[in-house]
Amino acid sequence: MKIRLKTVKILYVLFLGLMLFYVLYIFEAFGIDQGVSYSGHDFLTRSILFGLLNSFVFFVLEFGLSKKINPKTLFQKIAWIFAQLLIGGTSIFLLFNYFWNWQEWSLNAYILLILEYFSIMILPIALFQFGINDRFKLTLPNSEVLIFQSENGKDVIQVKPEFFLFMRSDKNYLEIYFLEQEKIKTHLIRNRLKVIEDNYEDSPFLKRCHRSFLVNPIQIDKIIKNKGKSEIHIQNQIIPISDSFLESFMN
Repeated sequence: MKIRLKTVKILYVLFLGLMLFYVLYIFEAFGIDQGVSYSGHDFLTRSILFGLLNSFVFFVLEFGLSKKINPKTLFQKIAWIFAQLLIGGTSIFLLFNYFWNWQEWSLNAYILLILEYFSIMILPIALFQFGINDRFKLTLPNSEVLIFQSENGKDVIQVKPEFFLFMRSDKNYLEIYFLEQEKIKTHLIRNRLKVIEDNYEDSPFLKRCHRSFLVNPIQIDKIIKNKGKSEIHIQNQIIPISDSFLESFMN
């Protein structure tokens, strides 16, 4: 796949910022004041800052909270959309009040701005959540088979998730460990661990535990802490786990 989900998300958050800027500055929506605000910011500067804040908020949501929440059901997705709209709208409300010296700090003003923000943002956010985002997740290598290939695409190995164990990085090469007829097999390809991790960022079958290792969480037999060091045991193979990744495996 040429375009990765991460790239799509970056374009998405940039679009949301640009869209808000366009609606406010070009379209002059919702009777926005075009004069200089109490904070000394002119109309163009305020519109740009509103757009930048909107992009920043959704960058944090998509690349931070979204991974932890990971909505799957229809109800969860709808709730997540409304949560994003509330967070985004509240952020814009705070910036708006900063520009106007908190003169609009009231419940009525907040509700009005939230409704206006919803009317602008609900369509692109819903389209992304139910359309583009889901479509890209479906076109990513799915749970039926894991596909690992070399940088030039000539060396390809397919492994079912229940047979994939882990992979280890050795300079520019990856050593893939998997089960075949109940025996551990390995396959070496030329690629970088980060590339595989990005391709499978939404997969439950690959998880980083160390700068040189990706493991399959469902294959973990046990995690042992020993003299300040931690290690993962998979099929009698011992894999180091860094302290920075340990908590995510213990949850």
